Amino acid sequence: MMLMERAVVTPSGHPPCPCCNCAILRPLFTKKARDFWRCRRCGYERVFPAPTLEELKHYYDRSYRAGLYRDFLLAEESKRLTARARFAQIQGYCRPGRWLDVGCSNGLMVQVANQAGMQAEGIDLSEVAILEGRGRSLSLVCSSIEDFHPPHRFDTITCFDVLEHVLDPVSFLNAVRRLLVPGVTVCISVPDQGSLIRKLMGRRWYFYIPEEHLHYFNAANLQQLLRRTLFEPQYWGSAPKVLTYRYAEVQFHAYNPLLYALLNMFGRLIPEALLEAPVRLHIGELIAVARTQNGRLMAGSIPGHL
Repeated sequence: MMLMERAVVTPSGHPPCPCCNCAILRPLFTKKARDFWRCRRCGYERVFPAPTLEELKHYYDRSYRAGLYRDFLLAEESKRLTARARFAQIQGYCRPGRWLDVGCSNGLMVQVANQAGMQAEGIDLSEVAILEGRGRSLSLVCSSIEDFHPPHRFDTITCFDVLEHVLDPVSFLNAVRRLLVPGVTVCISVPDQGSLIRKLMGRRWYFYIPEEHLHYFNAANLQQLLRRTLFEPQYWGSAPKVLTYRYAEVQFHAYNPLLYALLNMFGRLIPEALLEAPVRLHIGELIAVARTQNGRLMAGSIPGHL
């Protein structure tokens, strides 16, 4: 159901835009009983009201046991190839040393970073995923980043497919900065709200998942958010993923029934070997690499690709 578009000062309890601090948001539409709002100034979008942290933990554990995140764990080879591709994309911006992967799931990125010579560890909200990763002797902790207090700082922190899930992006990035050695790197990937496919699909965009995706960014407003939290962008680009036809079909079954029906129809015509073949695809996600600014907010603008 579409909500009537109107410019209003956000109601009591409705926080201002985390990117530009604007207090005026427009209601967009309702999906799965949750309202979507857009910042009038920078275009950032969010779900409101957001779930609680306990509700999110319950959702992730349930999904890892018997939902789509269980399919995520089963599609291990695709996820491992994606982790390797992401590592290769950012490696030149990362200093050797301690590495923290936030939202690590069962630790595939941690494993890839360790194999490349890093001292990697990970945190995630799902105890189910953490326990599975610990079975591989990986250093994983079940925690939010705000509650994570290790005895050391990190030379690199990765937050792939995480920022759209958190309750408060500003608090999250402030916690990331607290854990980083000054002058080193954070690497973030998010669904790209400014992508062509989002513009074509509108509210049917497959990343509009109100149970877990609470924030939606484009290149411009994500840069604003990074600068607001004292990070200096270093690199901007598209974030490809490695998917099989079968895995994509499973994902769309829950997130976009129309695309699932089309994939399912064409899948009957494709040889089984091709259905399981991993393919590197650009599905409308962006990646940003930024460095801590030692408490100094940089002036000026940053172009989309550096």
